[in-house]
Amino acid sequence: MKKFRKTILIIGSVLLMCANNVWASHPGSNETNKVRVIPIQLQYTPTQTFTKFSNLGCGIKVVVTDHSTNDQINRKGKVLQTYSFTPSKENFVRESIKRCMRTMGFRVDNNTDADFRLSVSIESFNTTDPSVPNTGIILNFTVYDPDNNIVFTSTAFEKLFYSTSNAFNRNYAKAIESIDWGGIAALLRKPKQTAQVQGTGNTELELLIINWEVTSRPAGADLYWRVISSTPDVKNTNKNYKSTTPYESTESFDIRGLTYQNSGDVQIELTCEKPGYLPQRKVFNVRMCIDQKSINAHFTLVKDE
Repeated sequence: MKKFRKTILIIGSVLLMCANNVWASHPGSNETNKVRVIPIQLQYTPTQTFTKFSNLGCGIKVVVTDHSTNDQINRKGKVLQTYSFTPSKENFVRESIKRCMRTMGFRVDNNTDADFRLSVSIESFNTTDPSVPNTGIILNFTVYDPDNNIVFTSTAFEKLFYSTSNAFNRNYAKAIESIDWGGIAALLRKPKQTAQVQGTGNTELELLIINWEVTSRPAGADLYWRVISSTPDVKNTNKNYKSTTPYESTESFDIRGLTYQNSGDVQIELTCEKPGYLPQRKVFNVRMCIDQKSINAHFTLVKDE
């Protein structure tokens, strides 16, 4: 009788363990090759207090596309497990970014011809596997002006090592909060200027000395920079090569017409490029650089595969 009761207890324990896991046959697999389905409940909770931007003259539309997979795949192409997201990744990312932007003062989805457009591409929404490139939370951000010109690009990347809802939500929040929202806001602060540059070329801040420190992983990437301006006193520039990473220097801005009063409407865009990796860009508000007397940036490059 004791052996019978012990057998019943063992069977009950096994059944309970099985009940806590959902299994599904992966397309193209046989019944013996089932993968575990892990339910993930997505919910955005900010991890920081956002800056409130004002005087944003233009609105911005948000468009999200999902190019990622729900499967965790090893380097041999075998599906190890799959995730079931609620709500869907595309809906979650779109609505959470809108909520985040409205908190910062952006006029989202006004649906006018003067609107800019933020395009967010979900490249990966998965746990990180060191043997598989481009895994983790990877989101590409691209901003288009009303004429459909690209004026801002950036990649949000966070590693993810735990297959839980809390881990997904926490690392996603870190990813979108790493974006230079101040740089995007500066693009919307005033309508596009067409006036001629009126800077005289002898303002005090044109020769302000700034400390530059730019690194990348891996090192040896090409570093470019350009000026983006929404004031008629300072003109936009083309992308110019600066050096390879790591780059450390103490030098002047050499931006014609720059003053402290108009520096809030001027940005410096850094682009980091390396063969075999996706290019990345970071945008810095010049007034912030003046106050800090430095430009510091680190690029974690993602393989292009």
